[in-house]
Amino acid sequence: MGMASSGILSFICCRAGLVEAKTVITFDFWLKKILPVGLFMALTLWTGNVVYLYLTVAFIQMLKAFTPVVTMVCLFLAGLEDPTKKMIASVLLTAGGTAVAAYGEVNLSIIGLVFMFSSETGEAIRLVMTQVTGSSPHHACMACMVLAHGQTN
Repeated sequence: MGMASSGILSFICCRAGLVEAKTVITFDFWLKKILPVGLFMALTLWTGNVVYLYLTVAFIQMLKAFTPVVTMVCLFLAGLEDPTKKMIASVLLTAGGTAVAAYGEVNLSIIGLVFMFSSETGEAIRLVMTQVTGSSPHHACMACMVLAHGQTN
């Protein structure tokens, strides 16, 4: 619902002239920047739903607290953020809390953990790629419109 609303509003704003779309999204740009974001979103949705077959809802909610850790690591690896002592401490604290929650889980499934961490990693990579695409020289409105519903001009 959110993606559809974002896509429709971006399309209307760009087409109605409220925001000027300065560039045309080429097939090469779409293939290299937009398609991978969509693929990682699909991976996140698929693995995020399959995990419910293997882990309890309460445990999945606890593991979701680990997503900012994975996202921060991806931002560090992509060179978009510089690690500071406070950031590293908060990441380690979150990772430690997640590990403590995992230790007490009775119905722990390795397959479920693989799906959960695949979902979190896919989401983190998608967020990093979206940030890179949104900060590209292409107009933010056009990038948002294409990211929302995959159209090319």
